[in-house]
Amino acid sequence: YKVEKYLPECIDSILAQTFTDFELLLVDDGSPDNSGKICDDYATRDSRIRVFHKQNGGVSSARNLGIKEAQAEYVAFLDSDDWWKPEFLEKMMGLANKFPHASCCCCWTTTVSAPTGTQQAAEGLCGIPAKEMFFFDVIRHAAQKGRLPIWTGAVVAKKSAIETCGGFDENLIVYEDYALWFDLCLMNDGFVAYYNAPLSYYRLDSPIANKPRGRLPNLSRHWVAHLDKYKKIEEAHPNIKLFLDRFRLFCLLNYRGNKTWQKEYRRILSQVSPNSFSLKYWLAFKTPRLVSRSLRKLYLRARARKKRRQEGNLS
Repeated sequence: YKVEKYLPECIDSILAQTFTDFELLLVDDGSPDNSGKICDDYATRDSRIRVFHKQNGGVSSARNLGIKEAQAEYVAFLDSDDWWKPEFLEKMMGLANKFPHASCCCCWTTTVSAPTGTQQAAEGLCGIPAKEMFFFDVIRHAAQKGRLPIWTGAVVAKKSAIETCGGFDENLIVYEDYALWFDLCLMNDGFVAYYNAPLSYYRLDSPIANKPRGRLPNLSRHWVAHLDKYKKIEEAHPNIKLFLDRFRLFCLLNYRGNKTWQKEYRRILSQVSPNSFSLKYWLAFKTPRLVSRSLRKLYLRARARKKRRQEGNLS
């Protein structure tokens, strides 16, 4: 949707894959620019391409249409402003064949700043083996970080497993991908198959405040507001409880003090166990807002300096 600037690079990266036995489904989500025409032009050049034009319904409905129409056992996703390394499908299918019981396979991704072109590798995993491919307890890692190390453009998953999970929730507009990745992880007791290298690129095009959903999206359509469904699982599995609690804290931080979402904010925050607060989150939520805001600014400055150093090293 509205990606004519980047779409050719995305499609070219797929057609340049060293693994060639695939079909490419391009879903035009009612885009008002030339994206749909670009898709049609590519379809005339390569018989592996099928194009679907639909009314605008959002990223989840577009992905679900692709899943429904997919004819292969495995499905990979690529947002239209991102791209893959040529060996992505070859390496990921090798991973899937090594761990055929895995519902979800993933790899590293590299974040690219659209304005500057600077690249930053994804944050490292905790306690991973020094192997090229491994079966990894991603929930245990996420419990420490509060984030799943899974990115949409770095996933290959079984179509049957995705359908069992119900696909992408079209009612969500924030972390709708997380909701599906988490359910796929639970199908393997929190484990995923992991390829220990960055094979995809994620483009940071515009600040979140400039996106249609805005800086503070509708909290009721955020995955964090729908975690009640995992209550029994949380009670039985401490790592899942810790991950979901820290994910709650991570997401709620931006909503602290916002009058529009106070009722929902308090409801979600009440679900967090006191034991799940790290020092960082304890300071952020338990100190007066003026103090926590100042501490947050200091933290963000320190993180920005660290990021600049990392980008300098990569450059």
